[in-house]
Amino acid sequence: MKKFKFQHPTDKVLIFVLVLIIGLLTAILWDFGQKLDILWKQDQNTPAMNLDVKVYIQSALKGLYASPTVTDPLQSRVYMPEAQIYLPLSDLSRNLMYNYQAADKALNSPAQAIINTGQNINHLANSFADVPCLQRMVSFTINQKGDNINNGHLAGSVTLKDSRILYLYDNNSPGCDKFWFPGRGASDIVALLKQAQSY
Repeated sequence: MKKFKFQHPTDKVLIFVLVLIIGLLTAILWDFGQKLDILWKQDQNTPAMNLDVKVYIQSALKGLYASPTVTDPLQSRVYMPEAQIYLPLSDLSRNLMYNYQAADKALNSPAQAIINTGQNINHLANSFADVPCLQRMVSFTINQKGDNINNGHLAGSVTLKDSRILYLYDNNSPGCDKFWFPGRGASDIVALLKQAQSY
């Protein structure tokens, strides 16, 4: 068996580049591991977090709740096109943000949406204890009850004119009210969703 010898100059350059890439990847993974370690060690009762962490959390919320409702001032309606529903136009309905997921028959997962408000998403968390209140507010499933959707509890249902049923879930965790603007809490969104109409 013939042994490979690094005699050509490009062989040495190639080896150098490979070693450099491996070293760079190792450094990136180590840095990422250090950041994760800091996050895990962060005490939930600590009143303040590093500003970078607060911004990361806020960025994650904005990424999750990426779809704004569509306002139709002529009809005084606000639409969620993916779910084919509309709500009455108000300051609250105009400010809703949501993430819609289509039904997945293979996983027996119903169509569902998670809903939050723009103010809530733009609020910077002060500690990790704040995050569940800011992250989870209201959700609904269509035609099929969910399995403890977003750690919420069943807060009611709405039968639409096209015979679909929205099952509404809210975050009723103690202490979350202090993170939500007056008139823009989970119970307010549920009350609004109970007025949903199909189109």
